[in-house]
Amino acid sequence: MPCSPLGNEKSLQKWLDDELEVMVNVREGRFKYEKQKCKQTALREELALLKQVDRLSSNSDVPHKVNKGHSRLLSMSPNARMERIASLEHMLSMSTNALTAMASQLPEAEERECGLVVHGRWDQVRSINDMQRTCFRAC
Repeated sequence: MPCSPLGNEKSLQKWLDDELEVMVNVREGRFKYEKQKCKQTALREELALLKQVDRLSSNSDVPHKVNKGHSRLLSMSPNARMERIASLEHMLSMSTNALTAMASQLPEAEERECGLVVHGRWDQVRSINDMQRTCFRAC
């Protein structure tokens, strides 16, 4: 049974929408994962620095000159420092859980992406005519 032009156009639009949605979701997932990894790195660095300041202050070995960004750490009271350490450890634990969940979802999303998008198909598209031929072959 031949396809009507309108039916063919609708199926082409649906196929294209599906491919774009999957590709966007995978890209967003990767971006969120990388952003979370950066946040986790920053948390780890601050936690390590706070623990170092805490160790040094317990030995009365606190440095008097530090980077501008770290000067507030030296001015924290021991109680405030311990609270911040506990808070950072909790945030780090939550970040690790979030990264683990994201890491388990990414391969599944990438598998869906591979199922919809034949890799290399879009690499050959150089013009509107190429795009139309590629799209009509997919329908």
